[in-house]
Amino acid sequence: MEYLTAGILTGMSCVTLGYAALLDAIHDRYTPDHIWVTVAGGFVIVGAGLWLWLWLVPPRADQQFDAFWRFAFLTCTAGFPIIAWQLGQNRARRSIRRRDGISPGTGKASGGEIVSGSGGQDGEDARRP
Repeated sequence: MEYLTAGILTGMSCVTLGYAALLDAIHDRYTPDHIWVTVAGGFVIVGAGLWLWLWLVPPRADQQFDAFWRFAFLTCTAGFPIIAWQLGQNRARRSIRRRDGISPGTGKASGGEIVSGSGGQDGEDARRP
């Protein structure tokens, strides 16, 4: 692997780690209705990485599908830190639900109490029967 290619892939991983950290820091500011903005931001990062990679390391004439494979590789490289972050978030939510006695998948607790942030629509508190 060329040094420029390795540098671009390492840089892509660092940028997406920073993006995941940013999303984690501002997660209270966007709702499920605006998640598409975060996905679009990820595609902008991948597109910028692809442009940079094709500009710095142009494909040879006999590599007609090179841009496609680079895009696929960059998408996987950029997606891994985001997926790891989401898995960590999911694990944290499950441990909070387990601690609060909320059934997995249902969001229901026993006793009729109000449980904040556990399945209410648009960030509302969910009232439990």
